[in-house]
Amino acid sequence: MITEIRKNMNLFVDGIGFAGKVEEINPPKLAVKMEEFRAGGMDAPVEIDMGMEKLEMDFTIPSMDRALMVLFGLAPGSEVGVVIKGAIEDNSGTILAEEHVGTGRIKTIEPGSMKAGEKPSIKISMALKFYGLSIDGVELVYVDVENMVRRIGGNDRLEEIRSAIGL
Repeated sequence: MITEIRKNMNLFVDGIGFAGKVEEINPPKLAVKMEEFRAGGMDAPVEIDMGMEKLEMDFTIPSMDRALMVLFGLAPGSEVGVVIKGAIEDNSGTILAEEHVGTGRIKTIEPGSMKAGEKPSIKISMALKFYGLSIDGVELVYVDVENMVRRIGGNDRLEEIRSAIGL
């Protein structure tokens, strides 16, 4: 049985809302880069956590939105903020607030094919250096690449490493 359904969503990029415009959003995939290691005395290799893979997200809107186009190629240090808000309904009918927050740069703007009589569409891809996810106000994921923070379910997996290297 399906336990939760995303009833609706909205996207905000650099403070601009895209309600009624955003067709699809792909939040970043969370993946740990693993390296295989086997030394003498081991029967099989084990995988070692070598940090996270890069954080990327994309979204599609059915227009050649000028406000988004001008955010492409901003200089380093001029990051774009993105917020995804969702409404999830569980089996009991309770609505849960879903929020994804990110900071990064627009790396690609992919215009769809052009056909007469069809709506224009662009796919925007972003490289993120910060990402957070919360459901109903409870933080589930908080990744701050530059400050070396990876907090999952309230547990900062990198806290001891930061302390050991003087951060």
